[in-house]
Amino acid sequence: MARIVPVLDLSRLEQGASERRTFLFDLRTAARDVGFFYLSGHGISAVQIDEVLDASRRFFALPEADKLAIEMIESPQFRGYTRTGGELTRGKADWREQLDIGVERRPIPMPGHSCLDAAARAEPMAFSPAGTQAGAACMADQGDGGGDPPA
Repeated sequence: MARIVPVLDLSRLEQGASERRTFLFDLRTAARDVGFFYLSGHGISAVQIDEVLDASRRFFALPEADKLAIEMIESPQFRGYTRTGGELTRGKADWREQLDIGVERRPIPMPGHSCLDAAARAEPMAFSPAGTQAGAACMADQGDGGGDPPA
């Protein structure tokens, strides 16, 4: 049986309590059972999406030494670059490289660690307030509903 990637419309969060509960249930189900999903209704323009994709292509085309300058192991917030084979899943290397990004928060002091700002060292990426809001909206109410089916 073919699996279909779910498409979740973020604007459903603003359509009343019942629709909000249903959206959160659908979000949990997609994340748990499929592992990923498409998000629509987020307010991010196609132009902004294209700009971020272009910036990511430029970043990953940089020499490895430049990417390692913002290596994740230097970040107390787990943001930054991870080289190919640097992540483990079930004890085996994942053969992909990645750049973990997110809203910058005040770091928790950790003696002996420095906090590198990936956005300042890599070519700046254009992250819109809409993108930040979309991610925050998806994560803000993960506790609502407790995973129960919608009412």
